[in-house]
Amino acid sequence: MKNSKLASLLSKLDKNELKEFGKFVKSPYFNSNAKVVKLYELIAKHFPEFESAKLSKENIYKHIYPSEKYNDSTVRGLLASMLKLGEEFLVVSHFKVEKHYYDEFLLSELADRRIFDLFNINYKKITEELENSNSKDEEYYYLKFRIETKRNSILSKTFIPLTQKDIPGDMRTEDSDALINFFLISLYKRYNYLLTKMGSLNVSAEMDFLNETLDYLGRKDLKKIPTLNFHYNRAMLYLSGMDEKYFLKLKDILFNDFNSLDHTERYNIMAVLQNYCVQKARDKEDAMGQIQYELYNFAIAKDILTFDNVEPVHHILFSNIVTAMLFVNKIDEAKNFIKKFKTRVAPDRMESAENLNMAKICFKEKKYEDALTLLVKVRHEDVFYKIGIKNLYAMIYYEMNYIEELFMQLDSYKSFISSNVLLGKRLKESHSNFVNFLLKLVKLKDIGKKDDIEYLEHEIKKTYSLTGKAWLLKKIDELK
Repeated sequence: MKNSKLASLLSKLDKNELKEFGKFVKSPYFNSNAKVVKLYELIAKHFPEFESAKLSKENIYKHIYPSEKYNDSTVRGLLASMLKLGEEFLVVSHFKVEKHYYDEFLLSELADRRIFDLFNINYKKITEELENSNSKDEEYYYLKFRIETKRNSILSKTFIPLTQKDIPGDMRTEDSDALINFFLISLYKRYNYLLTKMGSLNVSAEMDFLNETLDYLGRKDLKKIPTLNFHYNRAMLYLSGMDEKYFLKLKDILFNDFNSLDHTERYNIMAVLQNYCVQKARDKEDAMGQIQYELYNFAIAKDILTFDNVEPVHHILFSNIVTAMLFVNKIDEAKNFIKKFKTRVAPDRMESAENLNMAKICFKEKKYEDALTLLVKVRHEDVFYKIGIKNLYAMIYYEMNYIEELFMQLDSYKSFISSNVLLGKRLKESHSNFVNFLLKLVKLKDIGKKDDIEYLEHEIKKTYSLTGKAWLLKKIDELK
């Protein structure tokens, strides 16, 4: 059964979950087939060795039907029944963890069966628990909408006006307010994902309802809805071309409303702030470097380096943190970070992440040969790794005065920038400017006149989008 759908599902369970699944399978309420129970016991005995010969279809059949001739359709039927139970187990387990969904379905059943006294008792308890939750994300508003809709349904059926002044209970608007907030948070999560991709890659997307919702949100006081406030200001940051006022608003939301955001929103807002710093650093590295370092320290202290507790630390984020530490000359801190957090990078990325970032440290320490040795070990599948590596190679060759290798590298670098269709416009521009300025710098290195060097310095300083600006200016100072 090693390549079966059942093996695929069961392989995602840990040992405790497998035991719980055993209780589920043995419960007469969920399963009345004793043969399936025997199948579970066999699987549990060899878990998680699904490739074991003892779990072949023939051995499964022999274990359950020891005196009968092998029947393939019977085995496939048992595996299908077990798979169905596995899917049901995942659903039931989810309800145990996500209690609010259990509560919602309970209220629905009580309302539909017109058990109004129990509905009212549970409604009060469930709404109190919901309101006491720290995070008010789209799931909160969805549940609130569903719960309030059920309550309004009951109120409309049980309302008896005694006087003309009596107002029906179902005239409250908590349900529609919650629905609007659920819709807008969900919509802007998607829009911001698209805007992020459009900003970093050469792609486009249609967002038909964007202008109408922006107009609505611009008139609304969002301070009481931190999650929606975040997503609105995130969209405005992208749409405004990275206006600093939206960066500052997002920073305030993170620090002032930290406890009102769930973990994923904290991670997302930190990612947006860091993305802003990375982009602005191409224009004013000195100003942004310290801010970026402080934000990363905050993220490390609050453990918001990943989307959730299961997801690994993204290799680009890992690299950006090391870069920020090195920018403010925290070399030992960068080494300790790599040592402590490298195991949290995805296993297939871990070695490359370690080698690339140790190469950056060696470059900072002027151990250029060591840096080159480490770079050779880096696998660079994605465009961001590739362009970062080309940038580092170019700087190393310049520092080592390997002029022939440098010209070859810059030619490859330039070709990669112009031919790659995935790189976003801003990223292409900042790296193209770096290549052009480094070529000019090399030509001035031996025979440059003072006026020419100062003019190149002026050009570099006034250029808005430029990666490696601080390093280029440092090399200019050395020539002067």
